[in-house]
Amino acid sequence: MLHNSSQLGKRPYVKYSAGHLGRALKSIHSGNMYITQAEQYYQIPRQTLYNKMSGKHSKQPGRPPLFDKSEEGAFVRTLVSFDEYNWPLTKRHFLEMVNDFLADKASMANKPLPKTVGRVWELSFRRRWAHVLSKRVAEGLESSRTVVSSERVREFFGRLEKTYSTFNLHDKPCRIYNADEKPLSTGASTEKVYAKRGKKSVHAIAGPNLRQSYTLLGCVNAGGETLPPFVVYSSKRDFYGDWARGGPPGSLYATTETGWMRGPVF
Repeated sequence: MLHNSSQLGKRPYVKYSAGHLGRALKSIHSGNMYITQAEQYYQIPRQTLYNKMSGKHSKQPGRPPLFDKSEEGAFVRTLVSFDEYNWPLTKRHFLEMVNDFLADKASMANKPLPKTVGRVWELSFRRRWAHVLSKRVAEGLESSRTVVSSERVREFFGRLEKTYSTFNLHDKPCRIYNADEKPLSTGASTEKVYAKRGKKSVHAIAGPNLRQSYTLLGCVNAGGETLPPFVVYSSKRDFYGDWARGGPPGSLYATTETGWMRGPVF
């Protein structure tokens, strides 16, 4: 259908669907309609049909894109690569990268420095590539935990199997316990980063100051039974009783200067 804007001082702007235009051009190409007939039937201006038939105005309507598909594709591959190396980019870092590229592109073409891209462009970019990218909150991952080879994994499971056999634990899950410590911080970042869509979890390598607040040690056996947690607070003074208020029954508490499990606490 034809819709004309009637705002004062503006020329009428004709809107029609891409489907109507495609069918109109197909009817003209096949000889089923003359341009004047297609104009009346599909409510598309005659001049528009002439332009399309002659190859004029072949570009998409609206403002031309700032980057072509190959350039945006390179941005996507870069974001995915950073994510795969556990260094996912935040929106601020990504826009800095894009604006640097934009400035270099203008410099090589001897053009004036363009306006920088910002929130609006980034939102449109994410919509165009929503089938590839998503934005998530990354979990902190210490750099020491990223250096794990397949050889070390095989060595671990070999020792585990030997321990099972030595102590006859294959059918005794309630005697097999595993403990793991979890660093927690009240100042943890919740800023979202770019990641490949569909990825189960997103990690960002953190520095050694990840454990600045406190550490929680949990312990559970293979039968599903849990022990009360052990909590280590970061403090230079003795443990303060109020810190245990509301904790699970049987929980243990301690303090170290850094909040790490070290020395006598370990």
